[in-house]
Amino acid sequence: MDFDRVIHIEGVHNIRDLGGITGLDGRKIKKDRLIRSSRLVLIQEDGLEYFRKINLSTIIDLRTSYEAKKRPDPEIEGVTYHRIGVLSEDPDKMGATYSMLARSQSEEEALVRLLESGFDMSDVYMEFVRQPSAIQGMAEAIRIIASMPEDEAALFHCNGGKDRTGTLTLFLLTILGASKDDIMDDFEMTNEFFADEIERLRKIARSMTDDQKVIDGMQDIAGVSRRNMDRAMESIIEINGSVMNYITDVLGITDDEIQTIRRKYLEE
Repeated sequence: MDFDRVIHIEGVHNIRDLGGITGLDGRKIKKDRLIRSSRLVLIQEDGLEYFRKINLSTIIDLRTSYEAKKRPDPEIEGVTYHRIGVLSEDPDKMGATYSMLARSQSEEEALVRLLESGFDMSDVYMEFVRQPSAIQGMAEAIRIIASMPEDEAALFHCNGGKDRTGTLTLFLLTILGASKDDIMDDFEMTNEFFADEIERLRKIARSMTDDQKVIDGMQDIAGVSRRNMDRAMESIIEINGSVMNYITDVLGITDDEIQTIRRKYLEE
């Protein structure tokens, strides 16, 4: 685990800086410019002080409207808030799953029942790269980051800062020229933050069912699984040839926007 990139803020879990990851031509991503995080509803003063220190000007919230309403981000002076729901909230779409979990009185029981119904987290990752609302939302988030002044920082997050946030991170790190190994290492860092929660949910699942697939499925839901991101990337490559081609051809990110992001966020 790259502890140098971990940010310690009271009340905020799974938050780290993309700065320090090696990008295009061996150039490092600038520190204190691109921050990935979980929800901010419980952030304390030390976190707000950190945001002031790095000149945070933009927060991008990738959650559904119900998630954001239930656990709202704080209003922070001088910071522009964008809620970009990347999952459709149509009852027949995957975003409804997230809203259902947010509504549940017993999230643990809801997770067990969800897995018993045949739910597979890898299907969610496929939605992240195929669903029109996700394509539109990811593109909008990237364009916001591209349009920011060079000396300002952006933070992007969803609920746990792992799945939707991890997918946006995949696109940003690809644009910045990070290797697949470094992208996956950053993705899997989430499991270090959620190790206790993963084991807690597996224990609860074992108390409710003997179905090992359901018990093991708690890993995918509480943490992340490389196979889920691999499946999404394989689908992208099969159809588009590469993740970068997907970024340009499907998300519609222009060469000018790509060069702007590289100029702003890669060290000289």
